[in-house]
Amino acid sequence: MNRKSLQEWIDIYSKKTGDTVVLNDPARHLFYLPERGFCQLSIDRENSRLIIWEVCTNDGKFWRDFALMEADGQGLSSVRTTTTRNIKAYLRLFGGKDYRIGMANMIICNDQDGRMV
Repeated sequence: MNRKSLQEWIDIYSKKTGDTVVLNDPARHLFYLPERGFCQLSIDRENSRLIIWEVCTNDGKFWRDFALMEADGQGLSSVRTTTTRNIKAYLRLFGGKDYRIGMANMIICNDQDGRMV
């Protein structure tokens, strides 16, 4: 796999999305692997969910599995994320099923194991 520095991954993310990566938010936890990219996660204990913020990778399924394991290890019941991509394609890629439109046009769905994601 192609190894990149954290800054290289951040530059790819910023160029692709036009967004700025916030690294100094104490509520977000940064995870970085040179071969896989980076993601930032936070925990919303009030709603029992893990929130995925930025992700830049060449292996989205790796970070999906990582987030699901982290949520499970923290005793959380769901994972939340956003995407700038086509939501139906995103759900197919990451195994989302049985989706519906929730409040504020949020997509609410379950994964292949019936967990809310």
